[in-house]
Amino acid sequence: MCLCSAFEGLKTGIGDFADNVLIREAVPDPDSRATWKWGPNGHGAILLVNCDKETDSTPKPDNEDRYLQGAADLQDMSPMLVRTRGPAKLPPGYSLQLHTLESQHAGVFHVPDLSKVIGTESHSLGPGKSSYLFEYPGRGGEVKLFVEGLSFPDGDFNGFVLFHLSLLQSILPGKQSTPIFTDSVVFRVAPWIMTPNTQPALEVFMSRVDSNAVFIKQMTTLAHLAGCTPIEIQVNMDVWMQVSVSV
Repeated sequence: MCLCSAFEGLKTGIGDFADNVLIREAVPDPDSRATWKWGPNGHGAILLVNCDKETDSTPKPDNEDRYLQGAADLQDMSPMLVRTRGPAKLPPGYSLQLHTLESQHAGVFHVPDLSKVIGTESHSLGPGKSSYLFEYPGRGGEVKLFVEGLSFPDGDFNGFVLFHLSLLQSILPGKQSTPIFTDSVVFRVAPWIMTPNTQPALEVFMSRVDSNAVFIKQMTTLAHLAGCTPIEIQVNMDVWMQVSVSV
């Protein structure tokens, strides 16, 4: 998912400036940015619920805390980028704000430098934080954001998470601003899928790490006896199947 804020220039006034603010995901039709469609010709970004743990010592699953559990935690999230082109800086009295009405269902981390993630970063946007003002990165700049799902779709949540990027104009300096342009993109949270244990298995997925060669051999034999296809996945010491086979 990519939110591209394209500032082509002020031209003749702030109206032209606002008309050149774009948010887009990786689809060619800008009219489909804020929609989601199933099927071969569909479009839209998928968001996984980040419900694993990075270490056994972590007291809660990742979707129940409000912190980034190191750089490995980012692999369970969907990247979202804000790219800019146009003026070197915003005019006085203007700012960029990312906001959503579904902040209880998705968390956003702003990670300026992936090499400096230390595991203490908290949500920039998430439960209790429905909006986030960030510094305009300048001409040709990029803002790195990572999105994690916090809850599965259910009777009270249809799974759609809309993010909006607004260009704000200050009405009362330091007190009140109003959006003069807003564009949106949408994620859909992948549902919880639990197949019944009475349904015959067709394939058996196994994660291979350094210490489970005996398990892999025994499970492969059992899979063949059961008429299943064993599929072995080579991973880097991470036995969480969600991480191994996530799409």
